[in-house]
Amino acid sequence: MKKKWAFDPEAVDVNEGALTLVVVRRSGKALVGSRIEVDEGVEEALRDICRKTLDRLRETEPAHFGPDVRIDRGEYLAVPDVSLILPSGVAPQSDIETDVELRELLGRASSLERLSARDLSSGFLLYAVVIGDDPSDRHAFVRKANPRSAVKPGRLVTAFGDRLQRIEQQLFVLDDHFDLVIGSGGLAALSQAVFEQLFRDTEIMMKRIPVYVKALTSTLVLSDDGADRLAEQCLAKPRLAKKLRALYENRLLRPGKITIANVRAEAKRQGVDPAKVIRGNKLVFDDDEPNVLLELLNEDLYTGGLSKTRYRAGSKTKRE
Repeated sequence: MKKKWAFDPEAVDVNEGALTLVVVRRSGKALVGSRIEVDEGVEEALRDICRKTLDRLRETEPAHFGPDVRIDRGEYLAVPDVSLILPSGVAPQSDIETDVELRELLGRASSLERLSARDLSSGFLLYAVVIGDDPSDRHAFVRKANPRSAVKPGRLVTAFGDRLQRIEQQLFVLDDHFDLVIGSGGLAALSQAVFEQLFRDTEIMMKRIPVYVKALTSTLVLSDDGADRLAEQCLAKPRLAKKLRALYENRLLRPGKITIANVRAEAKRQGVDPAKVIRGNKLVFDDDEPNVLLELLNEDLYTGGLSKTRYRAGSKTKRE
């Protein structure tokens, strides 16, 4: 059995190698990255924050990625094959659906244009520290936060030493931790919410919905215009889109994996009226109850072994 991937903090040397600080903002629908030059004191402070992030990863256990996995305290999400993408490279093959735009941008961190103070934007989506001399063995430490501290007009900002001194330059405030690390063959997320926001809940990923619908209809036929309505509902309801994506990632849509007979039997076992999801030998997508079909197909419905109470997976919500 293939060993599941886990991040190895010992493989990362933050003491050596070039360090590039990158800030990323949105411009329309695209991500725009810039590098910021830092002095020796700031560079050493950033390396120290990277060390502390690696220490946190050493103290936590990997929760191996699955579309329905949720990490607990003391865990990090281990996502294989989600690495930095070099300008001349391609994304590795993976069954995990992720947006590659940010990984491509951080993969060329050292060649990004330098940001000057006069070009400073009003805000940023995130910042990252990319470390390493070898382009194929770099690591990116990512923090989803706006590092720019805007000073309101008319407000006096000072620094206190022996006496107050006015600060007139732009302020950048960097946090004492990172949310995730990319490199060494995958991604380690200490914040699952940040991973979802940056790599899963994006407009590019929403454009993948027709791919998921096609995979479903290649395995099981939807009645009438069910496929079109399913796609429309997923575009309008991100939570529904996540269920369809999970079905795709769980490999349940591969040819021969599920049959109409399987669906009918599972519906009866879970107390779902088969007529709600099957008509003849075709699946039925109901606009009024859009979750029912996908919950059934993705095995999100289950029955307590002792109480015989019917639940929805994830929230343990009782079903009528």
